[in-house]
Amino acid sequence: MVSHIPILSLTAITFAKPRGREHLGTDTIIDKSEMHTDGPELHRLFTQNGAVLLCASGHIHLLDRCLLDDITYVCDGAVCGAWWKGPSQGVPEGYDLLDLFDDGSVEHSYMTYGWKATAAASYAAPSEHPVFLSSRG
Repeated sequence: MVSHIPILSLTAITFAKPRGREHLGTDTIIDKSEMHTDGPELHRLFTQNGAVLLCASGHIHLLDRCLLDDITYVCDGAVCGAWWKGPSQGVPEGYDLLDLFDDGSVEHSYMTYGWKATAAASYAAPSEHPVFLSSRG
C-alpha cells in the first residue's frame, strides 16, 4: 500500500517542529494533514484482508518504521530533504526502494543520493516522494 500521508506513523507525533499538532491536557492531537485520521480503521481492514504486508508513505520528510500485526508501516524522507534546504532534521535526501519477491515478502530500503538538495536545484528536481518498485525472484 502506498499513501503520501502516513497511515500510521510515529514521526507524526514526535518530530521536532510540531506543525499540525497541539496538546489537550496530556493528550497529543495530530492534525489530519500529518497522518490519516482513518489509520486505525485502515489497519483493521488490512489485517482482515491479510494481503497487506507494507504501507509506505512520505510527507513528513523523516524516517519512521513500525511493525504492527505483521504489517510494516514506513514513512520515508524526501528527495528534497528539508524543502531544498539540505537534510530534514538529520535525515538525508532520498527515496523508497521496495523489493517485491515471488513468495510475497517485501524488503524496504531508504536510498540516499549523497548530494545536498538546495533551492537552486529545485527547478529540475524529480518528484518529491518517488517510489521505485523492482521485482526480484
